Amino acid sequence: MARSKGERAIRHEEKRKEKERLKCIEQANKMLIPVPKATRENLKLISFDPSGTFRFEGNRWVRVYKVCENQKENKGFSISEIAGKLHTKMKITKVVAAGILASGKTGCFVTLTASGDTYDEVRSIYMEDEEALKGQISLISLDVDEVFNVITKQSGENIFSYASMVRGKKDWMKEFPEVAEESDYFLLDGAYGECCFSLQFPSELLANVSEKLTELGCPIVVSLELNPIGEEDNLDFNRSLEKRYNRRLTNGMTTTDYFNASYELLFICDSADAREIIEKTIFFMYSKEGFILSPSIGMQEKAVKGILSLGLMEHSNMRNVPAAVIDQIRM
Repeated sequence: MARSKGERAIRHEEKRKEKERLKCIEQANKMLIPVPKATRENLKLISFDPSGTFRFEGNRWVRVYKVCENQKENKGFSISEIAGKLHTKMKITKVVAAGILASGKTGCFVTLTASGDTYDEVRSIYMEDEEALKGQISLISLDVDEVFNVITKQSGENIFSYASMVRGKKDWMKEFPEVAEESDYFLLDGAYGECCFSLQFPSELLANVSEKLTELGCPIVVSLELNPIGEEDNLDFNRSLEKRYNRRLTNGMTTTDYFNASYELLFICDSADAREIIEKTIFFMYSKEGFILSPSIGMQEKAVKGILSLGLMEHSNMRNVPAAVIDQIRM
């Protein structure tokens, strides 16, 4: 049925206002450096601040930090408490056994992902979150070149430079390692690898599983991504669990705090046989502590790039996990 003249006028006005809104947003973000067309098409990256803020499509903004090597373990440190205070989504990426990231070194990185229209808006969000992290965890903010030199393992004279990439109109996506994907494993630089994720988390975790991974003798990276659940959603989720299983939660409380959490693990080795042996070993180690791990079937390439890009490229397998369990996962 044809629209009336009034409906067409309203539709036209809505389009005009939306066009004007987008124009204002682009004007507000004019201080950022745009990337070449190929980079935007392949990486979905729009522009960046050389100091380390990336602007992606979908109003997604990303900053990456390195955890200081002299960071001392704080027994009172609570991941859930920290993540609950943040306005951004937090991803922790830890190189458990060296050989994949950061030119063969071990290390730990924190990625904060914000949502917003303008740089001024998200800059305020990052300032608040960085302040919330002070005194809890010691971080060093990485600039754009440093981030890409970590994820592409560049060093010495052969380092990434955003200036030359922009001038040469190069595709930044080509800086990422090439991944050949099979259904349940991948090939990277001639090595066999596998990504897996936690299909189920334990109700209680006592041992530091990642510490045992160093004994396997192959490069391993683990990541933990956290997205807090609002208080009202937490209550609704608790009530739905009680109704479904017709029982009260622990201690009769309906206030158990949950997080959307994604725990992923990546390892590489030198042969197909070794991959199968290491997979079985890792799955057994985790199952003893109550985890159920599963290969990222049909998503190996996305999972690899999500982990190796330190969260620049999105990929996760979220589960609702109690905050108490999150705090027991030592990253």
